Amino acid sequence: MDRIIYFDYCAFFIMCILLITMIVKNIIKGEMNRYFLILLVVAMLTTFFDITAVSLDEYYSDMTVLQYLAHTLYLMFHMLTAPIYVIYMLVLVDKWYIGASNPVFKFFYYLPVVLAEITLLFNLKYHFIFYIDSEGRYVRGNLMLLNYYIIAVYGIYAIFVIIKYRKYFGMSRFISLSVGLFCVIASVIIQFLFPKYLIEMFGEALGLLFILMMIRSPIEILDSQVGLLNLNTFMSDISLGMNVHRRKKVILISITNQHVLNGILGYDSVVKLAGEVGKIMEEETKHHKIYCNNYFLEDGKFAIVIREDLDDEITNRILVGVNSKLKNNIIIKDMRINILANICMTVCPEDIDNAEILFKFSQDLQNITYTGNIYYASEVFSRDEYDMQKGMEAIIESALNERKFQVYYQPIYDTKAQKFRSAEALIRLNDEKYGFIPPDVFIPVAEKSGAIHRIGAFVLEEVCKFIVSEEFRKTELEYIEVNLSVIECMQSALIAKVVPILEKYHVSPDKVNLEITETAVGDMQNTMLKNIDELHEYGISFSLDDYGTGYSNMQRIASLPLSLIKIDKTLAANVENENTRIVVENTIKMIKALNKMIVIEGVETKELEEYYSELKCDYIQGYYFSKPLPKNDFVKFIENN
Repeated sequence: MDRIIYFDYCAFFIMCILLITMIVKNIIKGEMNRYFLILLVVAMLTTFFDITAVSLDEYYSDMTVLQYLAHTLYLMFHMLTAPIYVIYMLVLVDKWYIGASNPVFKFFYYLPVVLAEITLLFNLKYHFIFYIDSEGRYVRGNLMLLNYYIIAVYGIYAIFVIIKYRKYFGMSRFISLSVGLFCVIASVIIQFLFPKYLIEMFGEALGLLFILMMIRSPIEILDSQVGLLNLNTFMSDISLGMNVHRRKKVILISITNQHVLNGILGYDSVVKLAGEVGKIMEEETKHHKIYCNNYFLEDGKFAIVIREDLDDEITNRILVGVNSKLKNNIIIKDMRINILANICMTVCPEDIDNAEILFKFSQDLQNITYTGNIYYASEVFSRDEYDMQKGMEAIIESALNERKFQVYYQPIYDTKAQKFRSAEALIRLNDEKYGFIPPDVFIPVAEKSGAIHRIGAFVLEEVCKFIVSEEFRKTELEYIEVNLSVIECMQSALIAKVVPILEKYHVSPDKVNLEITETAVGDMQNTMLKNIDELHEYGISFSLDDYGTGYSNMQRIASLPLSLIKIDKTLAANVENENTRIVVENTIKMIKALNKMIVIEGVETKELEEYYSELKCDYIQGYYFSKPLPKNDFVKFIENN
């Protein structure tokens, strides 16, 4: 009796500690944790009724009805632990609902345990599993082995699951599950061979302890401030589902005016706003009584992941409900916040079969014009585009090695001389598979990978070849503008990379003008300033590109050796707006007062050309004159004009 009390009470004590730990640490969110909680509660009930049954046998042997009830409940709950344990393992690898949606699988999976539970109920009358003898003692019946056979079936299946899906569990989970299963199997065998040693539940308690050790804590899986599952958990869960080919419905929510809200609201209010969006998501899914996971993907992006077997009608109700509630103003610190949220229904893996691409799509969803309507990935998602982005580094490397890049030239018109005096060199990439790839797609990737340095060198070398050619001499152009990326500006000793190329082709430095962006000036570091000063002393002129798109310091711009300032087309083309016109005209006056020349970019109409000519802007560039052209076409254009 001492041994029975010791093992069972130890098991119950361990399980209580595990349950308290889960509650205190809030390890109950997420599908995996909830199934573990179910497993733990069933094991605790099994242990409780085991202790109760043994105590009744020992001290209250005259209470036969209670003895039968306690032993029956013990065995019934005990029989549930094995199939629930296997379900939990299948949930860990996102495989359970694939089988659960198959009626044949469900029938054969539940059949053994259902038969066992029905047999236990009939045992109350026929006593073929156990009975209480005339002296109040518990005696095993002829069919007691049936319970062990059924447990063995689920045990074998559990071993099969661990072995088959070992690479999806990860090393820590694989070890924890394996050790836990070993403890359970070993304790069952011991108790079967030595019935008086009631050690099964102690073995299960140890198994649960090992499993809990590998369960992710809320700190790992939750965004502590918003209260939803975090981005890392989303990527992990989606990747697992993709790997095991589980179909999921993913509702993506991207707030299109998030960056505006970031500027208006303080950090605390932005976090609170995200929390309010999370509440709307949870309220809507709870209203429809469905199980799902809600995620915060950071910076105004959210996701609801729904089970594949959820009815499409209910899914649409959730979509409409969330969309409708997000259109209502949210009050934060007495401010009525208007959220512009794009909502998109995605079915994975049919629409998107890669977690990184799915997250990238959620980012791009923020850039789609807000209409208030619900989007569907099957309508707005382009797989070719994302495949291209995914393989962009390889595309760039191939283009550099096989010289697929081309340099185009866009003419720049001199308003005083009324002729073309210069041109801007622009890099272009035409891939045989994806066709024309815009610079704003491959340049950021090249900057991140470091390939931008090779691209920059390629462009400068092609420009130098052109400048020393007979074709360039015929154009009578004075110089060519070459864009310099922020990354290139930041490299140490830039002059040592630029000058050798000019000297190689015997190009005079006054034939090249290097363009730096307003963003680069705003983020200017000592290395960048040193590079600009050294190249300026060598004789290369500089121009500021995209003026009007950033927040650069005017005092810094005035102090830099800039010969040209190029007003960006987003500002220059919007002069129909009276306020914008006032800004543009005063900007032109200010630049002229600094004794710097002006280039107006993005001019596409005769009216704009005449307007800026009347304002005595020095140069005009845009589609009104010509789009960027390959070198040969550019030369012909200049000769004809």
